[in-house]
Amino acid sequence: MTPREIILHQIHHRETPVVPYTLPIEPEVATRLDDHYGGTDWRQRLTAYMAGVAPVETRRREALDGGLARDPYGAVRREDRRPFHLEEPPLRGPTLDGYAFPEPAVFFRPDAKEQARQTCREHSDKFLIGHLGWGLFELSWNLRGFQNVLTDAMRVSSPTLSRLGWTCSRACNRKPPA
Repeated sequence: MTPREIILHQIHHRETPVVPYTLPIEPEVATRLDDHYGGTDWRQRLTAYMAGVAPVETRRREALDGGLARDPYGAVRREDRRPFHLEEPPLRGPTLDGYAFPEPAVFFRPDAKEQARQTCREHSDKFLIGHLGWGLFELSWNLRGFQNVLTDAMRVSSPTLSRLGWTCSRACNRKPPA
């Protein structure tokens, strides 16, 4: 069975010889693993069941002074350290009033269509996943800041969110075990 067939069998709740997975490894980590294992042979043991096709680039940044960068949404991030830190979210309050989203064309790469077709040709035996950038949650915390977006969600009249907030609040304020 090809990796694509294995995933399709899993989607249809049919048994497969293995459970398909995806294991993205950052280049720096891969290099450290190469050093640890004394070469790149370990990479051959990983099966790529999925391949991503991404016609958009949501990580575009305009470099600013002092290690800062601004994305098309207007968020200013400190990018000279890890993890990146959101310095200035574009939304100061829990409203979209007065905010203008960037034009979609800003995110499309000029070579996107041909590159997507080439990826599909090269990985026809894999399950293809179309990436459209960040999801709704990631975009919301990019616009408001992580803590602010969670606080905004808590303000919504919802028993589930209220219970979640109460539980998280208790967990955050709990003293660590001695």
